[in-house]
Amino acid sequence: SELPFNRQVSTANQREFRVRELYNVGDEELRFMRPKRFDLQQAMALMAQKQKQQLAFRMFQQRVMHNEEEDIERCSGFIMHPQSSIRLFWDLVGLGLLAYDFIATPLGLLIQNERFWMSMTGWMINGFWSLDILLNFFTGFYDGTALVKQMHRIALHYA
Repeated sequence: SELPFNRQVSTANQREFRVRELYNVGDEELRFMRPKRFDLQQAMALMAQKQKQQLAFRMFQQRVMHNEEEDIERCSGFIMHPQSSIRLFWDLVGLGLLAYDFIATPLGLLIQNERFWMSMTGWMINGFWSLDILLNFFTGFYDGTALVKQMHRIALHYA
């Protein structure tokens, strides 16, 4: 199946001529076989649109972060923000005391005569957990994505 003329043509054109001759296919049906042309204006417009979307998203993120930082700074009255540094410190101390309890409680069962410092440590840890219960009533919480800082809703949440 040679081309009917001897002129040099590109491989895409050769393929079109062969398909046209063999299968009697018209131009409209061959359109899917033609390579897409690169449109510089369309590519630049798409790139500009993508950059605008990225900028808008970055600005949205900054607004959200700024609002969260303001919420952390100005929690109402005695209500503590759940992500404040004070609350984080309190929770880390609780984690350390929980680790101590995890080790000391089984060992305390083995020791018949409990030392004074072990007894005092136990009472201090019990006091910490009692204060933690009270502190939870003065710590806000997230209901979905909304920060709840109303005392009555916090009490209902933790009760």
